[in-house]
Amino acid sequence: MVATERDLSLANIVHELKHRKMIRTNDQLTLHLAVQLVFMLLGWLTMLYDPKLDPDKDRLQIETVGKVSSRLLRSQALHSHDQNFEQVHQPLTHMFRIFGNIIPQPDLTVDPSVLSQQDCTGYLMVSYLSYHTLAKVAKIKIEWVDSLSLHLEFVESRRVLKVFRFPSFCQLVYSAKGNQTFLSRLFASRLSLHEDPFANPTNMEPREFLREVLLSYRLIFGQDRRAWKAFRKLWKRTDGVFGDGGAKACDPLLERLCGHSWQDEIQLYEELDAHDVPNHYSPSQDFPFLGRRLLRVQDFTKMQNPQDWRVLWSDRRDISSFGRHNLAVNGVHPSLTDIQNVVRFYTFSGVFATLFVTILVGILQIVIAAVQLAASYEQNRLQALSLHQSVT
Repeated sequence: MVATERDLSLANIVHELKHRKMIRTNDQLTLHLAVQLVFMLLGWLTMLYDPKLDPDKDRLQIETVGKVSSRLLRSQALHSHDQNFEQVHQPLTHMFRIFGNIIPQPDLTVDPSVLSQQDCTGYLMVSYLSYHTLAKVAKIKIEWVDSLSLHLEFVESRRVLKVFRFPSFCQLVYSAKGNQTFLSRLFASRLSLHEDPFANPTNMEPREFLREVLLSYRLIFGQDRRAWKAFRKLWKRTDGVFGDGGAKACDPLLERLCGHSWQDEIQLYEELDAHDVPNHYSPSQDFPFLGRRLLRVQDFTKMQNPQDWRVLWSDRRDISSFGRHNLAVNGVHPSLTDIQNVVRFYTFSGVFATLFVTILVGILQIVIAAVQLAASYEQNRLQALSLHQSVT
C-alpha cells in the first residue's frame, strides 16, 4: 500500500492498518497515537527526517539537533519542527511541505546551452570543498545528522556543515532498482509540483539523489589525502562514535568513504557510474540536488583569509587545480579570486623559503665558526704543550 497508493495520507495508512486489524484504535487518544506512530515509522523508513520519539499530545514533531535557540534552528530544509493534526488527511507530499523541503528536489537545473559559458566561479572546486580546507581555513565543523533532508546544509552563523552519517542506507536503497518503492512515490508526487523547464524527470528519482549523497563524501573527503587523514584523526578521537556525546554508533561505511582514498572504494563508485574523478564539478550537471548547498559552502570558503602563518601554510585552495584551469580545460577559466589565492600562496612560499635558507645559512656559518674556533683552540693547545716540553 505504501509503495503503490497515490496521494497517500497518514489517515489513509492508519485506516488501512485498522482495517487489516494490525492496530486497534478504540478512542480518539489511541487514534492520535497511531497517527504519531505512523509518522515516526515513515521517518525511519525513508530517513528523510528524524521524528521525535516523545512528541507532545496531538502533535507531529521532528527532532531538533542539540539544545540551541529557536533562531539557530532555522533551516533551509526544515521550516518547522512541529505541526498539529490538521494535515493528517492531506497527501503526504503536501503535509511534508508544511515542515519544509523534506522531499529533496533538484534546485539547480539550467539550460544546457549556457553550460559552455560558465567559468570556474560557477564550478564546484575540490580544493575549496575539501574537509581539510573547511576545517583548517574556514574553521567549519561537521555536525553528523540522521536526516537526509539536512545533508550538506550549512549554518554560516555557527560555521557548521551538516553531514548525513548513514551512507549505508543510501547504498542499500540505491541498489534496489525500480520505481515501486515508497521513496519513488514520494519523489514522483513531489515532481508533479516541481516546475522547471530544464528539469529532467529521470534525474529526479530518489536513486539519483542518493547517488549524489554518496558522491559528496568523495568530493569532501576521498579526493584529498589531507582531508581523509584529518577525518581519520577525528574518527580515532571519537572512537568511531558520533552524536549525542557518544551515544550513537557510527556507520562503518562512513569511515571507509571519509577516512580513505576514493581509490579504496573504486568498486562502489563504479556501481554509481562515477568513473571520472575531476578536480572540479558542474553543480547543475553533477549535483542538481545538492549543488546549491555546495556552492554556498564554497562561497563562504572563498571569502576566508588566513589569519596566521600556520593557516596560510595549510591553505591549498586552487593550488592543485590552477594548472588545469590555466589551460582552460573544457572551457573553464580561472577567476580573479583563484589567481589571487595562487599568487598569495606562492608569494608566502617564496618568502618562507627565503627565510628558511637565510636561517640555514646562518646556522651553517655558526657551525663553521665553532669548528674553526675549536680547531684554533686545539692548535694553540698543542703549540703550548710543545713549547713546555722543549723548555723542560
